[in-house]
Amino acid sequence: MATKLTIINTSSKKINKRGVRELVKKLSEHFSFSVFSLEIYFVSSSDISEINKNYLNHEGTTDVITFDYSEVKQRIDSEIYISVQDAEENAKIYSVSLELELKRLIIHGVLHILGYDDKDSSKKLIMKSIEDELTNNIILEKNII
Repeated sequence: MATKLTIINTSSKKINKRGVRELVKKLSEHFSFSVFSLEIYFVSSSDISEINKNYLNHEGTTDVITFDYSEVKQRIDSEIYISVQDAEENAKIYSVSLELELKRLIIHGVLHILGYDDKDSSKKLIMKSIEDELTNNIILEKNII
């Protein structure tokens, strides 16, 4: 599956790298992509706010940011940054576990890398539908946290 899958956790939560790897593997099988290089960072909201400001010229925090360097969409070369604090807030708002929310954010990041967009309402509905289906249907043997 992966030539290089790197998982970096600077948040206060313990991340199960095997669970994250399993999720990426299942996504790669589902969408028929390979990983040239994928780095997934679990960071604080202040860290993601800095990334948001410095690289995207947006103010404030967000739950997930992706950077895609892929030359071929089915061979990904990308970075995903996930704010664990924002994930915790989302989990409270939507009454789901942090585990499920982190799974959803990884899926969301991968969908962006594969070309899905959520900038306008019609594209957002499509992306959200795929995200929800995958979040609810991909069964993992290992937990993410």
